[in-house]
Amino acid sequence: SLGMNEFVPETFLISSPAGRKSFVAAFREAEARDPTALWIVKAGRLARGSGIKVFSRLQTVKSFVNKHRHWRPFLVQRYIKDPLLVRGRKFDIRVFAVLLSVNPPVIYLNQNSYMRFASRNYTLAPAQFETDRLSPWEHLTNHQIQMHSQEEHPDFPGYQWPLSKMQD
Repeated sequence: SLGMNEFVPETFLISSPAGRKSFVAAFREAEARDPTALWIVKAGRLARGSGIKVFSRLQTVKSFVNKHRHWRPFLVQRYIKDPLLVRGRKFDIRVFAVLLSVNPPVIYLNQNSYMRFASRNYTLAPAQFETDRLSPWEHLTNHQIQMHSQEEHPDFPGYQWPLSKMQD
């Protein structure tokens, strides 16, 4: 069986001193193993893709968080550099469910679940992480971000698929 650490990236809530200390230690350890390690920072008080940034340098993370203190809390996760892709693009799955019982488990899934896609094919060009400027068109799947992309692709109308299309 899979453990959580096998598919959920290392995650830190850095709004407390203990959380910041744990993150800094993990960052330094990761940097020693892989100087190109990346971290995604998510602002807790925002939605629709706002306040999400990917960084490679600790000082840049600290500057971003300090500059935007009013967005606290902040969640930081190790960025998955080799994600599962569909036709070369990052995606996420939105599944809506209702858990009615734990024992026995009774779960109802909404038939309108869907997948969201980035508008460009995924790449990790060294120039991107050297400047801490990863393109949201390649790295984020939030609809509110992708709807401003000028790159429509016939395979990804509106950058969304119904979940049933994955069976195709």
